[in-house]
Amino acid sequence: MSQFRVGLVGAGYIADIHAEVLRKPPGVDMAMVADPVLAKAEALARTWGIGQSVDDASALIGKVDTAHVLVPPGLHRQVAEPLLRAGVHVLLEKPMAETP
Repeated sequence: MSQFRVGLVGAGYIADIHAEVLRKPPGVDMAMVADPVLAKAEALARTWGIGQSVDDASALIGKVDTAHVLVPPGLHRQVAEPLLRAGVHVLLEKPMAETP
């Protein structure tokens, strides 16, 4: 079975819940975590055995198949749109945006 590469964008409390779930299915590789506070991304990566930590979500482009966008709602579009335009599948926490 080939690996499905997943990136986490945001290293806050909800990221631990996503990481715990993502470590269970076979074939899932938590490949990257991105957070503007690199130390938070590195700490999450150490805790869950995630391969790479970066401080910019755009670094996931071309390196993951899907991204879980786990940032505050006001940042959802700003973070998700470039990933979507690059062909990365995105799981976006709700609400998708603060305004229409």
